[in-house]
Amino acid sequence: MSRTTAVQIANAAAGAAGSKEHKRFQQLLERIEKARQRLSDWQQQLPLFAQAHAVQIKPRKAHLATLNRGWALELEQVLLGRKWSQAERDTLQQWITRLVIRLLDDTDSPDNELAALYQRMTGMTPEEEEARHTAEVKAMLEEASGLDLGEDTPGSLDELLERAQQGMREQQQARADGQDGAPDEPHMEGQRPASARRRKRTAAQQKADAEAARVTQTCKEVYRKLAAALHPDRAAATATDEERALRGDRMAQANAAYEAGDLLALLTLQLQIEQIDLSRAAQLPDEQVRHFNRVLQQQLKELEADVLERERAFCMGYGYGASKRIDPNKLADWIKEETRELLAEEATLKHDQRMLRADPSGTKRLLKELAHQMREQERVRELLFRGGWG
Repeated sequence: MSRTTAVQIANAAAGAAGSKEHKRFQQLLERIEKARQRLSDWQQQLPLFAQAHAVQIKPRKAHLATLNRGWALELEQVLLGRKWSQAERDTLQQWITRLVIRLLDDTDSPDNELAALYQRMTGMTPEEEEARHTAEVKAMLEEASGLDLGEDTPGSLDELLERAQQGMREQQQARADGQDGAPDEPHMEGQRPASARRRKRTAAQQKADAEAARVTQTCKEVYRKLAAALHPDRAAATATDEERALRGDRMAQANAAYEAGDLLALLTLQLQIEQIDLSRAAQLPDEQVRHFNRVLQQQLKELEADVLERERAFCMGYGYGASKRIDPNKLADWIKEETRELLAEEATLKHDQRMLRADPSGTKRLLKELAHQMREQERVRELLFRGGWG
């Protein structure tokens, strides 16, 4: 359905409708069209972004990784080549370690030289360090969330977080089911027993099942009317080839919409062949419009979930974080911003190299600044982590 058509539908409904249900029908049509447009924008813009990222960002990131790899190895020589205080030595080792972790995380192939450098800095292999870190995070999660994540330590941080998320879901489900206390335990005053909550949930599920069946029946009824009007065998003997072709196209659209359970597309087709006159929408009973609204609300929910999933996949796939909704028509701005960040990182790297290579007094200042930054970053990470599970 085009934006123009959607606006025409909404305007027609607005002109004729006065009840709350009719107004909601109009609002749902408008919101569905916006969600469809946003989904279409993602489908169109993502391939363009992927191409731009491959051409502009990927080579620059590979170049910066090469520079950082060489710098990590050089920093070890700096560490070994001068006399440092214990605090300065610790800062240099942490700096090298963080560089190596980033480089190892960002590559899909093993780098034995960097892995050996990591072991020299920490006394552990990257695999041993990951196991230690995972065990620490496991203990923090259990303390912060009250979950029991098992006696064994998962093989990776991702596996641990997945286990924690599953535990949270089970904990929430148990509370919803009234199973967080013993079955025979008396319930609190004013609180319904678990059996009553389960009965209510069963009734709600039955209602939801009945509504789903009704949605299917509604789509089927609309589809049958469309098929009766559009089937090629029902074309008038005087119909032109162009009219027959249009009838065939619309029948194909009806088939696709019916298979997808897309009531809005079926209603739009009905409008196109003048089976529905939305200017008379106010004459429809509120109960019928209310039913349509339930169906459209479900379609809107599915559309918005699809859009949100594409946004999440975009952020995860490219390693981005987003604090607000992403406009797919402005993805070029993300390319520009990442380019600026990579250029700034490269400039910082070159500045640090100059400081450490040529200015002993500047080196000490730089190490003090780095030590302060790393302490602050660690403090913020701990606060964010604990706050996220509090």
